[in-house]
Amino acid sequence: MISYLTGKVLERKPDGLVVLIGGLGLDVHAPAGTIDKAPEAGEAISLYTYLHVRQDVLQLYGFDSSE
Repeated sequence: MISYLTGKVLERKPDGLVVLIGGLGLDVHAPAGTIDKAPEAGEAISLYTYLHVRQDVLQLYGFDSSE
C-alpha cells in the first residue's frame, strides 16, 4: 500500500498531478484544493495517498493532509 509520497511536480493537470519519484512519474489524482496548493513544476511536493484497486485499474489519489 502506498500511503505517503515525496517527489517533484512534473505537471499540474485539471484532475491531478504527475509526480517524479526516483525516475518514475506517478499520475496522482487529486481534489481541486490539493492541486491549487501544489507547487509549480520542478518543485518538491509531499502527499498523503490512497491507492484504489479494482480488477481493471489502479488509481492513486493524493491529498495535502491526512484528513
